[in-house]
Amino acid sequence: IAQVFIDHQAAQQVESAADVFAFARTMFADESLRLAWGERARLAVTQNRGASERTARRIVELLA
Repeated sequence: IAQVFIDHQAAQQVESAADVFAFARTMFADESLRLAWGERARLAVTQNRGASERTARRIVELLA
C-alpha cells in the first residue's frame, strides 16, 4: 500500500529523521502543496477501496 501512495505522489519515502522533518516543514509552510498531497492521498484511497476484498475473492476462486 505504501507504494500505491508513493506512486500517486501522496507519500514520500524518506531515508532519515532529518528527511522527515524537512518534509514536515515543507508541508506546514505551503498550504497549497499540503492540500494537493492530501487530495492525491484521498484519490489513492478511493481508487483502491475494496482491493483487499477483490483479492480475497479471487484467491478463493483459484483455490476452489
